[in-house]
Order: sequence, then C-alpha cells, then structure tokens
Amino acid sequence: MVGTSGCTTDDSNDEGADTQSTNPSGDDDASETGTDDSVSSTVGESDSGTSQTDASDSDPTTDTEDPTTGTMNPIDCETPATETFTGNLYIDSEEDMMLLAGIREITGDIQIFDPGVTSFDFMVCVEEIGGNLQIFNTSATDVAGLKNLTAVGGSISISENPNLEWIYGLSGLAELPGSVVITANPVLTRISGFDGLQQIMTSLVIDENPTLTTVDAFSGLIVLYDDLSVSFNPALTDLSGLSGLMALGDQCVIKGNENMCISEAEAVCGDLKQWDGEGDTTGNKNGC
Repeated sequence: MVGTSGCTTDDSNDEGADTQSTNPSGDDDASETGTDDSVSSTVGESDSGTSQTDASDSDPTTDTEDPTTGTMNPIDCETPATETFTGNLYIDSEEDMMLLAGIREITGDIQIFDPGVTSFDFMVCVEEIGGNLQIFNTSATDVAGLKNLTAVGGSISISENPNLEWIYGLSGLAELPGSVVITANPVLTRISGFDGLQQIMTSLVIDENPTLTTVDAFSGLIVLYDDLSVSFNPALTDLSGLSGLMALGDQCVIKGNENMCISEAEAVCGDLKQWDGEGDTTGNKNGC
C-alpha cells in the first residue's frame, strides 16, 4: 500500500522534488509538529487581526465555470457520502477511481499517479484524508475535484503533473500537520486557494515550476513551523499570497526567481515578526 509522505526543505530543490515523488516519509512530519511556544503565541496574537481574502476572488470552485476551459463546471457531490475507506489507497487506474464512490473519509494515505487521470471529479465527495495526499504524473489541468476536502492528516504533494495549469480550491483546510509541496509542474501558471489555511506544521515548498507566474494562494497563512522555499520559478512575478505570513520556524528561502522583483521576496522574509532561522533571497530581480 502507499507509504506516507513528508518533506525536508533545504536550498537543494531537486532533492525536495525527488523526495516527494519517490520516497515519501510521513514520520518526519509527525515529529516536527510545532512545539515552539514563541511561535504558538504569535498565532494567538494574530488570528483576530488577520483579514481573509474573499474566497470568490481566488477560489474558482465557488463559481460554475471552469476557469481553465471556460466551460460550465457543475462538479459536486451529488449525494452526501457516508462511507469510510480504511487504509492506504493507490489510484493508478480507472477501476481504482471507482473505489471512491460514496467515500467521505480515507483513513490512510492516498497516492494518485495515473496519466489516465484527467480530472479529480472522482474525489469530489471526499472530505477527510487521515494521512498524506500525493499527486504526480496525472494529466489533469486543475484540482477542482478536491474542493470538499476539510482535513488532511499529513502532507500534500502536487508534483510532476505535465498538464496541470492552475491549482485552486482546498480552502476548507484550516490546519495541516505536514507540508505543502508543489514542484516541477511544467505548465503550471498560477497557485490559488488554500485561503482557510492558517498554520502549516512543517514546510511550504514551491520550487522549479518553470511557467508559474502567480502565487496568490495562502492568503490566510500566519505560521509555518519549519521552512519556506519558493525557488527557481523563472517566470514568477507575483508572491502576494504570502504577504500575511507572520511567523517562521526555520529558513526563509526565496531565490532564483529571475523575473520576480527582490521586493516581493523581502515583503515576505523581511516582514516576519517571529523568525528563528536564516534567509536567502539571492537570484531574484534587482533594481525594481
């Protein structure tokens, strides 16, 4: 069955992507959940004063049109699901997708890696995943089918999906015990959503997405208990979604984004109110 998925972030982006695709390890995530009292106090002081971005501005799953195609997008769970799938689940065939009919909760990990997956509609009734969610090598252009997720017990990894254009939705998540890793998606242009997520207990990694221009996701994120890495995204210009981040437990690495003004990186790393690590903002665009 599927192993658990984790993330350890450093300045080496290739290592981060490979780890997620080939050697998941959720145990590390569990051991790194926040124990820093100073960071915890920052959360308490900040929750009341932080404004949330209107979901309709950044979450196309609230609309009836699929923004990637311009067509109507009626995807929804027709009948409230009540069943539980116990254990870990691989999705690498159409038959595997059918296993989720009527399923509201998956108690373990789910790994989706079939090129035959062109949408995540088969996931639309799933509200809870007890372990990790790992998506790679699919042919989907978006992740609209994940719109009803309210809880993930581990990490979320979305990597190496050749047709993925826009990540949006996932705004029902308020807290994540593991990491968010979005790497090596060759035609991804925008990351939106995740607006309800206030804490990520380990890392946020957005690395090596060659056509990514905009990260307006994570508008409600206040605390990262481990690392932030936004690196080697050569087309990236907009990092506005992370402007509300206030506390970081380790490294702030925003580097090698050659078309992004250094001020975008400094607006994230420079405005932190609690920070216990080091920073690297080299290789971004200077003089603007």
